[in-house]
Amino acid sequence: DGVSVKNSSDLDIDGNLLTAGHDGVHMEGSQWVTVENNLITAGHDGIYARHSGGYLNFDGNLIVAGNNGVSLDHTDFSYTNGNLIFAGNNGVDIKDSTYIHVTDNAIFAGNNGVDIDPSYFIDISNNAIVAGNDGIHLEDTHWASIDNNLIVAGDDGIDIDDSNRIDATNNLIIAGDNGVEISDSDRINVNNSAIFAGNDGIHASNNTRLGASGNLIVAGDDGIDSDDDDVFNITGNLIIAGDNGVEMDG
Repeated sequence: DGVSVKNSSDLDIDGNLLTAGHDGVHMEGSQWVTVENNLITAGHDGIYARHSGGYLNFDGNLIVAGNNGVSLDHTDFSYTNGNLIFAGNNGVDIKDSTYIHVTDNAIFAGNNGVDIDPSYFIDISNNAIVAGNDGIHLEDTHWASIDNNLIVAGDDGIDIDDSNRIDATNNLIIAGDNGVEISDSDRINVNNSAIFAGNDGIHASNNTRLGASGNLIVAGDDGIDSDDDDVFNITGNLIIAGDNGVEMDG
């Protein structure tokens, strides 16, 4: 590892060139750690934090990582802000964490731009994300805000599975497959976004209490495709579709 931090607090890692075969910065059991203005190249994760929190701030770094740009595992109160991230796997990988903020980053990822499973109270806003797979992937995630992001994805722009209370607003999404994919989830809202999708603009299945309002949707197949959803409020959208504007089954 370039820098290894264990069971420590009140640290500032600032302005370094870090080159590591494994993790650029590896921390466990630590709190109140700031990692800012570094150039990090790592064979594995750029920044890895496990069982840490209190306050973690990753700000203004250039990260080139073979695996994940930033990886958070059982971590809370973390801020990943204003970084330029190039990652072979996920740009930001979040597992079993709470109160996580991912804001104002430029993320280029071979897999998912931001990958979350499972976590609570997540803010993903004002990012530019280019991803080979999903732009943002959420699984078993609760209380998340996805706001004002530019997302370019080879697969789905936003993929939401087995999650609840997710609000996606004011995003620009360009996706090779579905703009937004929602499955087995509850209380999901997609509002005031521009969605350009090779397949469906919004594809939903087996959900409850969905909302889609004020969106511009341009889709190669259906604008909105709903399958076995219970309560889906669709209002005030402009939809241009290669097949059906709205298709509902069950």
